[in-house]
Amino acid sequence: MKNLYHIALIFMVAVISNGCFRSPNKLTSDTYTIKGVSDITVRQYADTNVTALYNIVVPAGIYEPVTFNIEGLPPGVTASPATVTDTTSFSVRVNFHIFLEAPASFPVTATLFSASFGKKYLKFNIIVTAASPFSYTVNGLHDLNVQRYADTTVYLPLTTSYVAGINESVTIAADGLPSGVTVSPGTISGLPTFTDSFAFHITANAAGSFPVTIHTISSKGAKSATFNINVSSSGNCAQPIAGGYSGSTVCASYSGAGTGISPCEVYTIGNNKALIHIPFGNVVADINCSSGTFNIEPYTGVGINIPSGTGTMNATTIVVNYALTGGINSTCTTTLTR
Repeated sequence: MKNLYHIALIFMVAVISNGCFRSPNKLTSDTYTIKGVSDITVRQYADTNVTALYNIVVPAGIYEPVTFNIEGLPPGVTASPATVTDTTSFSVRVNFHIFLEAPASFPVTATLFSASFGKKYLKFNIIVTAASPFSYTVNGLHDLNVQRYADTTVYLPLTTSYVAGINESVTIAADGLPSGVTVSPGTISGLPTFTDSFAFHITANAAGSFPVTIHTISSKGAKSATFNINVSSSGNCAQPIAGGYSGSTVCASYSGAGTGISPCEVYTIGNNKALIHIPFGNVVADINCSSGTFNIEPYTGVGINIPSGTGTMNATTIVVNYALTGGINSTCTTTLTR
């Protein structure tokens, strides 16, 4: 009987030593780890994607779930995927999307978690190196020169050139346009380096030098520069009054045909000289540009003559005072408006 007891005891020891009754393996701080953890370096203001490969090593025979996690990301940084769980060794490719404006070092933690051991921490840094501030130049700005009384379009091409820093869109606008000047388009924009043009439509009735401001704007602020629209004192002042008008004629001692409302036309026929259509004929006006007045040259028609006349003009109204002789004898005034 004693021998049988000894045989049974030896058998139990042998079975235990062979692992049949061994407790399941559990994770400890030495049984699993993360490989591939290292610092990430990016440039200030750079919108960057960085992919990191992490290898999680779990020894064979351990079947407890292990969770990998990225923690402590600063604002401006995301990680995908940020959490992965498995029961065996596995690899994780994590994409970090990073946009940070401050040059600094930001600590981030890679963790492993198991129920029996808790968390294991491995720290690394996202390092932001200082970048040159965004800068650019705008070239091609110059004065525009036109003749007085011109009705013309002048183009101003500008080249915006990249110099340094993280490139970004720049918007350009013209401001402070003088009377009689419009610009198209209202703004131009693009990513340097680029070239685009403003078209200035100029109706220049006054001589002088008129400053215009060009503003260039980016997210880093605005800059300004000035050029001039120079209008010479000489020019053909008949040009701006040419075109169609509605005419109204009143005579002192005549109210028949030709008086009342009628369409009228004005044509440029020479330097400071216009042909004005009024109901009783086409008269030639010799214009005094400085005063905005004119004299009518004598006109001889069929049964009606206009021996003389005077008038005044501006951008929208022409007033013609004249005398009729021949078939009609009266002083008359025709007012042309548009």
